Amino acid sequence: MGSRHFISRFLLIGLAYLFLLLAGVADAKASFAEPTEAIVFQGKVIGYESSDPNVVYLRPDRWTLSRNRVFLEPSRDGEGTLYFVVEPRYDAGARYAAAATSAGRRMVFLPLPYVLRRSSLFLSSIVGAILTEVSPSPAANQSPLIYYKLSLRAIGLDALRKLARSGSSLLGTVEVTHAIRGATVVTSAPVDARLSESDLLPRARPSDYGLEWITELLTRNELILDGVLDGPYSLGLLSVDVTKSSIVGELNMARTRLRREGDYVVVTADGTNFAHRCRFHVVQTDTDVEFQVDLRLGLRLSLADMTVAVEELKVVRAVGPSGGLSGFIAEFINKVTDLEHVRARISESISDELRRRVIAGSLFLE
Repeated sequence: MGSRHFISRFLLIGLAYLFLLLAGVADAKASFAEPTEAIVFQGKVIGYESSDPNVVYLRPDRWTLSRNRVFLEPSRDGEGTLYFVVEPRYDAGARYAAAATSAGRRMVFLPLPYVLRRSSLFLSSIVGAILTEVSPSPAANQSPLIYYKLSLRAIGLDALRKLARSGSSLLGTVEVTHAIRGATVVTSAPVDARLSESDLLPRARPSDYGLEWITELLTRNELILDGVLDGPYSLGLLSVDVTKSSIVGELNMARTRLRREGDYVVVTADGTNFAHRCRFHVVQTDTDVEFQVDLRLGLRLSLADMTVAVEELKVVRAVGPSGGLSGFIAEFINKVTDLEHVRARISESISDELRRRVIAGSLFLE
Protein backbone atom coordinates (compact mmCIF):
# COMPACT_ATOMS: atom_id res chain seq x y z
CA MET A 1 0.00 0.00 0.00
CA GLY A 2 1.51 3.34 -1.03
CA SER A 3 1.50 6.23 1.41
CA ARG A 4 -0.28 8.54 -1.04
CA HIS A 5 -3.20 6.11 -1.41
CA PHE A 6 -4.20 5.70 2.20
CA ILE A 7 -3.40 9.30 3.14
CA SER A 8 -5.38 10.74 0.24
CA ARG A 9 -8.44 8.64 0.95
CA PHE A 10 -9.03 10.12 4.37
CA LEU A 11 -7.26 13.49 4.34
CA LEU A 12 -10.47 15.45 3.85
CA ILE A 13 -11.73 14.50 7.32
CA GLY A 14 -8.73 16.12 8.96
CA LEU A 15 -8.91 19.17 6.70
CA ALA A 16 -12.61 19.63 7.36
CA TYR A 17 -11.91 19.66 11.10
CA LEU A 18 -9.14 22.24 10.70
CA PHE A 19 -11.53 24.35 8.66
CA LEU A 20 -14.14 24.17 11.44
CA LEU A 21 -11.61 25.25 14.06
CA LEU A 22 -10.33 28.12 11.93
CA ALA A 23 -13.89 29.23 11.25
CA GLY A 24 -14.61 29.23 14.98
CA VAL A 25 -17.30 26.57 14.89
CA ALA A 26 -18.40 25.84 18.43
CA ASP A 27 -17.77 22.41 19.94
CA ALA A 28 -15.65 21.26 17.00
CA LYS A 29 -13.15 19.74 19.42
CA ALA A 30 -15.82 17.88 21.32
CA SER A 31 -16.78 15.79 18.29
CA PHE A 32 -13.25 15.30 16.95
CA ALA A 33 -10.97 12.40 17.75
CA GLU A 34 -8.02 13.85 19.65
CA PRO A 35 -4.51 12.33 19.44
CA THR A 36 -3.55 10.45 22.61
CA GLU A 37 -0.87 7.75 22.96
CA ALA A 38 2.21 7.53 20.73
CA ILE A 39 2.48 4.53 18.43
CA VAL A 40 5.94 2.95 18.26
CA PHE A 41 6.46 0.81 15.18
CA GLN A 42 9.75 -0.75 14.12
CA GLY A 43 11.54 1.23 16.81
CA LYS A 44 10.20 4.71 16.03
CA VAL A 45 7.16 6.85 16.78
CA ILE A 46 5.11 6.89 13.58
CA GLY A 47 1.88 8.43 14.89
CA TYR A 48 -0.72 8.43 17.64
CA GLU A 49 -3.76 6.56 18.79
CA SER A 50 -6.79 8.77 19.33
CA SER A 51 -9.86 9.14 21.52
CA ASP A 52 -11.68 7.24 18.76
CA PRO A 53 -10.44 3.62 18.74
CA ASN A 54 -10.94 3.46 14.97
CA VAL A 55 -8.86 6.56 14.14
CA VAL A 56 -5.06 6.68 13.97
CA TYR A 57 -2.97 9.78 13.23
CA LEU A 58 0.26 9.39 11.28
CA ARG A 59 3.07 11.91 11.23
CA PRO A 60 5.56 12.50 8.40
CA ASP A 61 8.83 10.63 8.69
CA ARG A 62 10.63 12.65 5.98
CA TRP A 63 10.16 15.32 3.32
CA THR A 64 11.16 14.66 -0.29
CA LEU A 65 10.95 16.32 -3.69
CA SER A 66 7.37 16.79 -4.84
CA ARG A 67 6.59 15.34 -8.29
CA ASN A 68 10.23 15.89 -9.30
CA ARG A 69 9.39 19.52 -9.98
CA VAL A 70 12.95 20.86 -10.11
CA PHE A 71 14.00 23.72 -12.39
CA LEU A 72 17.37 25.36 -12.91
CA GLU A 73 17.45 28.77 -14.56
CA PRO A 74 21.05 29.68 -15.42
CA SER A 75 22.40 33.19 -15.12
CA ARG A 76 25.73 34.76 -16.03
CA ASP A 77 29.14 33.26 -15.29
CA GLY A 78 27.84 29.75 -14.68
CA GLU A 79 25.61 30.73 -11.77
CA GLY A 80 21.93 29.88 -11.54
CA THR A 81 18.66 29.86 -9.63
CA LEU A 82 17.27 26.51 -8.51
CA TYR A 83 13.55 26.04 -7.79
CA PHE A 84 12.05 22.97 -6.15
CA VAL A 85 9.19 21.85 -3.90
CA VAL A 86 9.19 19.32 -1.06
CA GLU A 87 6.29 17.34 0.42
CA PRO A 88 5.90 15.01 3.42
CA ARG A 89 6.19 11.23 3.13
CA TYR A 90 4.54 8.69 5.42
CA ASP A 91 6.55 5.58 4.52
CA ALA A 92 6.71 4.17 8.06
CA GLY A 93 3.04 4.98 8.53
CA ALA A 94 2.19 3.12 5.32
CA ARG A 95 4.02 0.03 6.59
CA TYR A 96 2.18 0.26 9.91
CA ALA A 97 -1.17 0.69 8.17
CA ALA A 98 -0.50 -2.34 5.97
CA ALA A 99 0.46 -4.46 8.99
CA ALA A 100 -2.56 -3.33 11.01
CA THR A 101 -4.95 -3.91 8.13
CA SER A 102 -3.60 -7.39 7.41
CA ALA A 103 -4.05 -8.18 11.11
CA GLY A 104 -7.75 -7.41 10.77
CA ARG A 105 -7.95 -3.99 12.44
CA ARG A 106 -10.52 -1.70 10.84
CA MET A 107 -9.13 1.82 11.15
CA VAL A 108 -9.09 5.18 9.48
CA PHE A 109 -5.58 6.58 8.99
CA LEU A 110 -5.26 10.37 8.95
CA PRO A 111 -2.31 12.75 8.67
CA LEU A 112 -1.63 14.29 12.05
CA PRO A 113 -2.98 17.89 12.08
CA TYR A 114 -0.05 20.20 12.65
CA VAL A 115 1.20 23.76 12.39
CA LEU A 116 4.48 24.31 10.56
CA ARG A 117 6.99 25.80 13.01
CA ARG A 118 10.17 26.02 10.99
CA SER A 119 11.80 24.55 7.90
CA SER A 120 15.49 24.73 7.16
CA LEU A 121 17.91 23.55 4.51
CA PHE A 122 21.57 22.92 5.22
CA LEU A 123 23.28 24.98 2.51
CA SER A 124 26.86 26.18 2.75
CA SER A 125 27.48 29.80 1.79
CA ILE A 126 30.13 28.48 -0.57
CA VAL A 127 27.38 26.76 -2.54
CA GLY A 128 24.92 29.66 -2.53
CA ALA A 129 22.04 31.16 -0.60
CA ILE A 130 18.38 30.46 0.10
CA LEU A 131 16.42 33.28 -1.52
CA THR A 132 12.94 32.06 -0.70
CA GLU A 133 11.50 29.51 1.68
CA VAL A 134 7.74 29.72 1.32
CA SER A 135 5.32 27.59 3.28
CA PRO A 136 1.56 27.50 3.69
CA SER A 137 0.07 29.91 6.19
CA PRO A 138 0.75 28.64 9.74
CA ALA A 139 -2.84 29.57 10.63
CA ALA A 140 -4.33 27.36 7.94
CA ASN A 141 -1.69 24.80 7.11
CA GLN A 142 -3.77 22.67 4.77
CA SER A 143 -1.19 22.09 2.06
CA PRO A 144 1.97 20.22 2.97
CA LEU A 145 4.12 21.77 0.23
CA ILE A 146 7.19 23.90 0.93
CA TYR A 147 8.75 25.89 -1.92
CA TYR A 148 12.47 26.62 -2.18
CA LYS A 149 14.34 29.08 -4.37
CA LEU A 150 18.14 28.91 -4.19
CA SER A 151 20.72 31.26 -5.64
CA LEU A 152 23.70 29.09 -6.59
CA ARG A 153 27.25 30.12 -7.34
CA ALA A 154 29.12 28.42 -10.17
CA ILE A 155 31.17 26.45 -7.66
CA GLY A 156 27.92 25.55 -5.91
CA LEU A 157 26.40 24.11 -9.06
CA ASP A 158 29.49 21.98 -9.55
CA ALA A 159 29.19 20.78 -5.94
CA LEU A 160 25.52 19.87 -6.41
CA ARG A 161 26.28 17.94 -9.58
CA LYS A 162 28.90 15.91 -7.71
CA LEU A 163 26.34 15.38 -4.93
CA ALA A 164 23.82 14.10 -7.49
CA ARG A 165 26.35 11.73 -9.10
CA SER A 166 27.13 10.20 -5.70
CA GLY A 167 23.43 9.65 -4.93
CA SER A 168 23.52 12.08 -2.01
CA SER A 169 20.80 14.59 -1.14
CA LEU A 170 20.26 18.15 -0.05
CA LEU A 171 19.47 17.82 3.64
CA GLY A 172 17.45 19.84 6.09
CA THR A 173 14.73 19.54 8.69
CA VAL A 174 11.09 20.48 9.13
CA GLU A 175 9.69 21.20 12.58
CA VAL A 176 5.96 21.12 13.32
CA THR A 177 3.84 21.57 16.43
CA HIS A 178 0.76 19.59 17.33
CA ALA A 179 -1.43 19.05 20.36
CA ILE A 180 -1.33 15.86 22.45
CA ARG A 181 -3.63 15.69 25.51
CA GLY A 182 -3.83 19.46 25.69
CA ALA A 183 -0.05 20.00 25.49
CA THR A 184 1.81 21.45 22.51
CA VAL A 185 4.50 19.10 21.22
CA VAL A 186 7.29 19.89 18.75
CA THR A 187 8.42 17.14 16.40
CA SER A 188 10.77 17.18 13.44
CA ALA A 189 11.46 15.16 10.31
CA PRO A 190 14.40 15.35 7.91
CA VAL A 191 14.36 16.92 4.47
CA ASP A 192 15.86 14.49 1.94
CA ALA A 193 15.84 16.27 -1.44
CA ARG A 194 17.66 13.89 -3.75
CA LEU A 195 18.55 15.65 -6.99
CA SER A 196 19.50 13.84 -10.18
CA GLU A 197 22.05 15.10 -12.68
CA SER A 198 19.22 15.82 -15.13
CA ASP A 199 17.61 18.08 -12.50
CA LEU A 200 20.69 20.30 -12.72
CA LEU A 201 20.50 20.85 -16.45
CA PRO A 202 19.15 24.24 -17.53
CA ARG A 203 15.36 24.10 -17.57
CA ALA A 204 12.93 27.00 -17.45
CA ARG A 205 9.96 26.84 -15.13
CA PRO A 206 6.72 26.04 -16.97
CA SER A 207 3.74 28.38 -16.89
CA ASP A 208 2.03 26.26 -14.22
CA TYR A 209 4.95 26.39 -11.78
CA GLY A 210 3.59 27.73 -8.53
CA LEU A 211 0.30 25.91 -9.10
CA GLU A 212 1.51 22.71 -7.42
CA TRP A 213 -0.54 23.53 -4.33
CA ILE A 214 -3.66 23.71 -6.51
CA THR A 215 -2.75 20.32 -7.97
CA GLU A 216 -2.45 18.98 -4.44
CA LEU A 217 -5.86 20.35 -3.49
CA LEU A 218 -7.46 18.89 -6.59
CA THR A 219 -5.83 15.47 -6.63
CA ARG A 220 -4.62 14.39 -3.20
CA ASN A 221 -8.18 13.60 -2.16
CA GLU A 222 -11.09 11.87 -3.79
CA LEU A 223 -13.83 14.35 -4.60
CA ILE A 224 -17.01 13.38 -2.74
CA LEU A 225 -20.22 15.19 -3.71
CA ASP A 226 -23.41 14.14 -1.94
CA GLY A 227 -26.88 15.22 -3.02
CA VAL A 228 -25.84 17.17 -6.10
CA LEU A 229 -28.19 15.22 -8.39
CA ASP A 230 -31.16 15.12 -6.00
CA GLY A 231 -34.40 16.60 -7.31
CA PRO A 232 -37.22 16.16 -9.82
CA TYR A 233 -36.45 15.66 -13.51
CA SER A 234 -38.68 15.66 -16.55
CA LEU A 235 -37.65 13.30 -19.31
CA GLY A 236 -40.25 14.01 -21.98
CA LEU A 237 -43.40 12.14 -20.98
CA LEU A 238 -41.74 10.75 -17.87
CA SER A 239 -40.97 12.62 -14.64
CA VAL A 240 -38.82 11.14 -11.90
CA ASP A 241 -37.58 12.14 -8.47
CA VAL A 242 -33.98 11.36 -7.59
CA THR A 243 -32.73 11.08 -4.01
CA LYS A 244 -29.64 9.81 -2.15
CA SER A 245 -27.32 10.80 -4.99
CA SER A 246 -23.58 10.54 -4.50
CA ILE A 247 -20.57 11.16 -6.74
CA VAL A 248 -17.10 9.93 -5.78
CA GLY A 249 -14.24 10.47 -8.20
CA GLU A 250 -10.85 11.95 -8.91
CA LEU A 251 -9.10 14.06 -11.50
CA ASN A 252 -6.51 12.51 -13.79
CA MET A 253 -3.85 15.22 -13.73
CA ALA A 254 -1.98 13.60 -16.63
CA ARG A 255 -4.92 14.70 -18.77
CA THR A 256 -5.56 18.00 -17.01
CA ARG A 257 -3.96 21.35 -17.78
CA LEU A 258 -3.68 24.33 -15.42
CA ARG A 259 -2.98 27.91 -16.36
CA ARG A 260 -3.08 31.20 -14.48
CA GLU A 261 -5.36 33.98 -15.75
CA GLY A 262 -5.13 36.91 -13.36
CA ASP A 263 -6.93 35.92 -10.15
CA TYR A 264 -8.15 32.65 -11.65
CA VAL A 265 -6.73 29.22 -12.32
CA VAL A 266 -8.28 27.66 -15.41
CA VAL A 267 -8.50 23.86 -15.47
CA THR A 268 -8.95 22.32 -18.91
CA ALA A 269 -9.09 18.72 -20.08
CA ASP A 270 -7.01 16.86 -22.62
CA GLY A 271 -9.50 14.07 -23.24
CA THR A 272 -11.41 12.45 -20.39
CA ASN A 273 -9.92 13.66 -17.12
CA PHE A 274 -12.50 12.83 -14.44
CA ALA A 275 -13.67 9.32 -13.62
CA HIS A 276 -16.27 8.82 -10.96
CA ARG A 277 -18.72 6.41 -9.43
CA CYS A 278 -22.28 7.68 -9.25
CA ARG A 279 -25.28 6.32 -7.43
CA PHE A 280 -28.82 7.54 -6.79
CA HIS A 281 -32.32 6.32 -5.91
CA VAL A 282 -35.34 6.69 -8.23
CA VAL A 283 -38.41 7.21 -6.03
CA GLN A 284 -41.09 6.22 -8.57
CA THR A 285 -39.60 2.79 -9.21
CA ASP A 286 -37.93 2.37 -5.79
CA THR A 287 -34.73 1.56 -7.66
CA ASP A 288 -31.09 2.11 -6.67
CA VAL A 289 -28.91 2.91 -9.67
CA GLU A 290 -25.11 2.75 -9.75
CA PHE A 291 -22.76 3.42 -12.67
CA GLN A 292 -19.28 4.59 -13.69
CA VAL A 293 -18.85 7.76 -15.71
CA ASP A 294 -15.87 9.22 -17.57
CA LEU A 295 -16.16 12.98 -17.99
CA ARG A 296 -14.30 15.81 -19.62
CA LEU A 297 -14.33 18.36 -16.82
CA GLY A 298 -13.30 22.00 -17.15
CA LEU A 299 -13.19 24.39 -14.19
CA ARG A 300 -12.44 28.04 -13.44
CA LEU A 301 -11.10 28.49 -9.92
CA SER A 302 -11.14 31.90 -8.24
CA LEU A 303 -8.11 32.45 -6.01
CA ALA A 304 -9.85 35.32 -4.25
CA ASP A 305 -12.59 33.24 -2.63
CA MET A 306 -11.85 29.66 -3.76
CA THR A 307 -15.05 29.34 -5.78
CA VAL A 308 -15.33 27.06 -8.79
CA ALA A 309 -17.37 27.39 -11.97
CA VAL A 310 -17.90 24.22 -13.99
CA GLU A 311 -17.29 25.35 -17.56
CA GLU A 312 -17.37 21.94 -19.24
CA LEU A 313 -19.13 18.77 -18.14
CA LYS A 314 -19.36 16.31 -20.99
CA VAL A 315 -20.16 12.62 -20.51
CA VAL A 316 -17.85 10.52 -22.67
CA ARG A 317 -18.66 7.06 -21.34
CA ALA A 318 -21.11 5.58 -18.85
CA VAL A 319 -21.38 1.91 -17.90
CA GLY A 320 -23.23 0.01 -15.20
CA PRO A 321 -21.90 -2.82 -13.02
CA SER A 322 -22.94 -5.33 -15.69
CA GLY A 323 -21.43 -3.24 -18.48
CA GLY A 324 -24.58 -1.73 -19.99
CA LEU A 325 -27.04 1.03 -19.10
CA SER A 326 -30.76 1.19 -19.72
CA GLY A 327 -32.08 3.76 -22.15
CA PHE A 328 -33.61 5.69 -19.25
CA ILE A 329 -30.31 5.98 -17.37
CA ALA A 330 -28.38 6.99 -20.49
CA GLU A 331 -30.98 9.65 -21.28
CA PHE A 332 -31.00 10.82 -17.68
CA ILE A 333 -27.20 11.26 -17.56
CA ASN A 334 -27.11 13.23 -20.80
CA LYS A 335 -29.99 15.43 -19.70
CA VAL A 336 -28.81 16.33 -16.21
CA THR A 337 -25.30 17.25 -17.35
CA ASP A 338 -26.85 19.85 -19.65
CA LEU A 339 -28.94 21.45 -16.90
CA GLU A 340 -27.60 24.79 -15.69
CA HIS A 341 -28.82 24.33 -12.11
CA VAL A 342 -27.08 20.94 -11.86
CA ARG A 343 -23.80 22.48 -13.00
CA ALA A 344 -24.31 25.30 -10.51
CA ARG A 345 -24.88 22.80 -7.71
CA ILE A 346 -21.78 20.81 -8.66
CA SER A 347 -19.77 24.06 -8.83
CA GLU A 348 -20.95 25.00 -5.35
CA SER A 349 -20.14 21.54 -3.97
CA ILE A 350 -16.63 21.55 -5.43
CA SER A 351 -16.11 25.08 -4.08
CA ASP A 352 -17.11 23.92 -0.59
CA GLU A 353 -14.64 21.03 -0.79
CA LEU A 354 -11.79 23.28 -1.93
CA ARG A 355 -12.45 25.79 0.84
CA ARG A 356 -11.84 23.00 3.28
CA ARG A 357 -8.47 22.37 1.65
CA VAL A 358 -7.57 26.00 1.10
CA ILE A 359 -4.24 27.56 1.99
CA ALA A 360 -3.10 31.15 1.64
CA GLY A 361 -3.80 32.29 -1.90
CA SER A 362 -0.51 34.20 -2.16
CA LEU A 363 1.58 31.07 -2.55
CA PHE A 364 2.76 31.91 -6.06
CA LEU A 365 6.43 32.50 -6.67
CA GLU A 366 7.45 34.86 -9.43
